[in-house]
Amino acid sequence: MFSVGSGEFTQQFRAHRVVLSASSVVFEQMLFSSGMSEAKADAEIELSDLDPRLAHNFIRSFYTDDIDAELWEDDESLCHLMSYFHKYQVKGMLKRCEDHVVKKLSVENVAERLMMADLLDLGSLRERALSFLGASSHRLAEVQSTDGFARLTKQRAHLLADVLAIAVQPAKRKSTNLALEKLPTNLQDLRVVELKQLLSDCGLSTGGAKAALVERLQQHDRSHS
Repeated sequence: MFSVGSGEFTQQFRAHRVVLSASSVVFEQMLFSSGMSEAKADAEIELSDLDPRLAHNFIRSFYTDDIDAELWEDDESLCHLMSYFHKYQVKGMLKRCEDHVVKKLSVENVAERLMMADLLDLGSLRERALSFLGASSHRLAEVQSTDGFARLTKQRAHLLADVLAIAVQPAKRKSTNLALEKLPTNLQDLRVVELKQLLSDCGLSTGGAKAALVERLQQHDRSHS
């Protein structure tokens, strides 16, 4: 059972454990692992910061692989749901949400989406947001004048290195080819600082965990092989 809201405004939603665990390894561990409080028959799972409509759509998506049509067009609601699909590792719906978010990237929202991708460690969304941002020097200048970019510089300043890498990428194309020729085969054994240097040499984003850095280099290598 899911609990939404608090006090007299609390609402409850029911769902089948087997259905939830079929799409989410997180729910599978929570609901079927001994020692987990959620595994008890009368346990409640709190969706504390979702309003009832979003909570209903979140739960319904496990049965239908879909949400209300208007929510696909509501950026803020979609991003809120996306954070929950990420939290509970509902990979199919997470990918669909990401694709919709990318389609609606704009000068006004791309900095916010880049911060969200960084917060949730969504490497694919990060790359697509950076690609949109760096499509032209004119677009980059427009993005830099937005409130979202101002928040990015204050709240997640480390992303500025990724933005800079995108901005100078055209000038690095020659060094990119050289770097690819020398790409080591033992990427997993390299330190994070070494992986970031390789990414920087290739004009690629240097953000993310080690696994994401390795995957980014491997994808770039495959695309140029």
